[in-house]
Amino acid sequence: MLPRLIAVVTAVALVLGALAVRNNLDDEGDAGAGNADGPIRLVCARELADACGDLEGGDVSVVVEDASTTADRLAGGNGRPDLDAWLTIDPWPAMVEDARARAGAEPVLASTSDVLARSPLVIVAKADRADVLARACATTSVEWSCVGQHAGASWASLGGDETWGSVRPGHLSPDTSASGLAVLAQASASYAGRADLSANDLDDPAYRRWLTTLERSVPTFTPSASSPVEEVLQRPTYDVVGTTEADATTTLERSPGRRGSLTIFYPQPMVTADVVLVSVGGGALPDSLGSDASRALAGAGWRDAGTGGSPPAGAPLSNGEPVLASLPASSGLPSAGTLAALRRVWQEVVR
Repeated sequence: MLPRLIAVVTAVALVLGALAVRNNLDDEGDAGAGNADGPIRLVCARELADACGDLEGGDVSVVVEDASTTADRLAGGNGRPDLDAWLTIDPWPAMVEDARARAGAEPVLASTSDVLARSPLVIVAKADRADVLARACATTSVEWSCVGQHAGASWASLGGDETWGSVRPGHLSPDTSASGLAVLAQASASYAGRADLSANDLDDPAYRRWLTTLERSVPTFTPSASSPVEEVLQRPTYDVVGTTEADATTTLERSPGRRGSLTIFYPQPMVTADVVLVSVGGGALPDSLGSDASRALAGAGWRDAGTGGSPPAGAPLSNGEPVLASLPASSGLPSAGTLAALRRVWQEVVR
């Protein structure tokens, strides 16, 4: 009797153990492909909010937040992620995995899509100030190297109207914003005169002085702001801002009467913000999510990554043709490690 009882108890224990293992595997499998009891949890970088609004509903639940908020949570978390997918600007996913590798943590991002959409970075300036600044830069364009040189100077000293006050540049925070960090990288490359920045370039004392002059002349954006161009249109405190072409063209489309008051430049070296979709936690995402995101981004002024980058409606024209008809093969941004170092340098400069 006793041996039979022991056998029954053992069998029950094995069954319960197998069920526990299966439930655990099911939980892990669900982590990256959406909740078993709910929709896919998609987190979008704030600059992509217009596009992500079209993705909300049905099988997708959308949260919009700063890229840094998502990145810091993923880089530091050791438990199961509280999101399934991340729509952001490259190379922020690589910055997350670099940070986890340095901390000795396991990778948390399962896969990254091909680039879904692209937008070149632009400088948008009040038209009258753009003319003055271009003359001061001894060029027909406005470049970041020159903006940094004259940031904080009086417009009168550059030949402008003394009522304009001082030269006030702007961009979204490189500490929290994916496009803000990309703009800072482009500005730094403009100062260096080359695109292949490395972390060593950021230690140059002359560069640090130039960056300090530029960044300490930048008025603070409101925390919720995702459109630098809206700031230029709505507030008198900004003269020239760096942003994406998508932001510039869509914002000006909403304010057609103000289009002539601003001038859009494509500064060199050319840099693009490239949008990617990342699967978080181990599971696969439906192919439809990527294609839906591409369509939504196109509707928000982003260029199609697969067609060579046709300019959106409202892009600047020259003799009736787009100023920038196509995009370079790559984003022009430095490595994830260099961008992370640039973010730290910016934090030091603006303290």
